[in-house]
This record gives sequence, C-alpha cells and structure tokens, in this order.
Amino acid sequence: MCRNENDTTHVANYIYTHVDTVWSSESLNDEIKLPAISKMNTIVEKVEEIRASQKELKEDLANIGGLVTETYGPLVLTYRFQDNLPTSTLCGPIRVRLDRTCFVRINPDIQSQMFHEDEEEKFIYAMIRHAFDSLTSWRFVVMPSEIQAKMRVARLQAYELGFPLFENDTDMYIPCRFSLFQQLFSLQGKFYPLKKRGIHVTIDYHIKCQELDPMELISMSLERDIGKMKTMLLGVDDTRYMKLETVIMESTEEIRLSCRFSRSVDCTSNMKPVLWRSDAGQAFARRTALDERIYVSGSCDLVIRSVVLNDSGVYKCFIRDPHNPAKWHRAPKLAYRVKVERTNYKLPQKNDIMIGLTILIGWSICVLVLWTILLIFNQQVHSTALSVAKARQNRRNETAGIELDFPIDTESPI
Repeated sequence: MCRNENDTTHVANYIYTHVDTVWSSESLNDEIKLPAISKMNTIVEKVEEIRASQKELKEDLANIGGLVTETYGPLVLTYRFQDNLPTSTLCGPIRVRLDRTCFVRINPDIQSQMFHEDEEEKFIYAMIRHAFDSLTSWRFVVMPSEIQAKMRVARLQAYELGFPLFENDTDMYIPCRFSLFQQLFSLQGKFYPLKKRGIHVTIDYHIKCQELDPMELISMSLERDIGKMKTMLLGVDDTRYMKLETVIMESTEEIRLSCRFSRSVDCTSNMKPVLWRSDAGQAFARRTALDERIYVSGSCDLVIRSVVLNDSGVYKCFIRDPHNPAKWHRAPKLAYRVKVERTNYKLPQKNDIMIGLTILIGWSICVLVLWTILLIFNQQVHSTALSVAKARQNRRNETAGIELDFPIDTESPI
C-alpha cells in the first residue's frame, strides 16, 4: 500500500496493489486409493497405453460422490480432470498424477445479456472475465494467424498458472483455488470456491525403452548414421542434457551463463524461448529493477552480478517442447553447477578507492608544504652560511694585509 504519513487525507493513502495467485492443487486435493490401481499393468511400451489406463481411472473418479456441481446464476462450480501426462515420447519411470479439481465455469459470451442476474453475481462474473481475458480472447478474432498467436499465449499463461486451458470447450474454466475469491462476495454464505476440495490418484508407470538388435547397431555404425542411431536409442525427446561446472570467486563483478544455441535467440518478447531455473525451483526473468542481481538478458543468457557465496547452486536452461511450444521441455537443455569460492583478498570498491585517493592527496599536500618550508629554511641557512664565510674571508684578508705593511725582523735577538 502507498501511504502518506504526513497527511492522512492525501489521495495516495487510497492507492494499493493486490496480488492474487492460483494456489497449487497438491494441498487442496485429497489422495484416494482405488482398487483398480492394484490390478493395473504399470509396465507399458508407449504413452498411449497410459492414456488408455487414465480413461478407466477417470470413470472411477467420476463415480465418486460428494463432488457436486453448484450453479449461482452465471457462475457454475464444477469439477474437471487434469493430469501431468507428457505429450512427448519418452522411456523409463514416470509418475502420473490424475486430479479431479474444482473449477469455476463461466460463459464468456453472455456478458451483455445478464440483465436479470443478481448484482453480486454479475460483479464476480465481471471480475473473473476481465482477470482471465487473455485465456479466451483468441475466440473472438478472425484471422487464423492471429488466432494461433493468441492461443499460444493463452496456453502458456494457463500452463504457468498451473491448470489446463480446456480450449475445446466454449466456456472458461478458472480454478477454484484462485486467491481473489476470498475477496469477493460469498452470495449469502453459499459461494466459497476456495473451500472446495478435490481428489487425486498417483500411479508410477514404467515405459520400456526400445532395444536394438546388435547387428542393426553395427550396421548403423558402419553406415555412420549417427543421427539415426541417436534417435533410435534415446528417442527424439529423451534429451540427455549437458552438465557444466563453473568456479567463480566471490565478489566477481558479473558472470554470464549461456544456453549455447547454434542460432541467435531473443528473450525480449513475452513468448521467450528459454526458461532459466535454479535447483531450488526459482525461475528467473528479464530485469525489472536496477538493483536486481540475477536476471535473463535479451540474448537469453543468465546474468549474475556482484556474485556472493549464496549464489552457489545448479542453474538449468529449459527450452520449449518442439511438439507443444506452449510447454517447456521436461529435461533441461543445459545445466551449470556454479561454485562460488571465498576470496583470500578483497579488491577495493569504488568508494574505498575514492577515500584512499582523498587521503593520499591530503598527505601529499602536507608533505609538499613541509618540503617547501624545508627548502625555504635551507635557503636561509645557506645564505647565512655564505655571509659568515665571506665575513671570515674578509677578516683573513685584512689580517694578511697588516702583516705585509709591518714585516717582522727575524734576525733581531729580541
């Protein structure tokens, strides 16, 4: 909030910013155990077999009671399925979570037709409609290219918020775990989306990796078909990412971590091709403040300024899934293990240099003044010494002149 402490009636006291988030479904959905899970074959050969098993689980979850659809004018509290099943081909172990989650459903086309609806219901509808307008704006454009561009943005935003877009449905689905609902009307104590809990099941699958005949491997090796052999062995999307280790000294001014593309990339647009994450799950974006130390540059490099010991860790570079550009690839393209070493010495900062120069100049002036005084004193002493020496020389010359005028008789007996 913005506050003016000197004037309680100032208009700035009525300015505030409220940030709302979509809470994770992991803490709001209860895990259940289905008898059918123990009878399922969890070792499969491809992802399509998992999708077939998921359909059976959806039917079982749909038959569980207690999750009732509620209607409040243009607002409908309903439950939809969502899972984390990847769209790409892969092999190895995979944990799939299937959720039946609460959503608030609205029709985005009836905004101008709600003449007889309750005012509080219309207010909630308008707030949701405007807050998530970007998720449905692609439905109201005509040009195919513009539709695709807006749809990609909508998919990306829905993915970053943690829920599917449901683009095949004409209605909008907003998660009940949107924190703004706690600020809106409760419709006479009946409309509480945040209190609606869902259910989920978790299954561990194992997708068999393809095995090649030894003779076929030898044949491909002899033919030098390395690209084909890599595709057959690992799969197009099963990327083995490179891990690099970088040792940095503490207080280093700046380091840059590159994702190492063979082409130039641009991270200045909203649909950026690269996502940098730390091992702790923190994502980094473009620089928004001058004092921000870690940010993504326009060329998609991760920049760390004024390195400190706490910057040690793993930084991963993710690229978009080639099959679904709205999603990030499961595995990083590149990972850096950054180790920050404590320095035995510390280079002076700019302020320290200025203070040192000021002290040095002050002492230099003092030495110069003392040296000037010594030179003047030395000149005076030298002049005095010359005067004394000249006077002595004159007396000596006068004494010598007297002896010449009156010679001494050395032959006299006296």
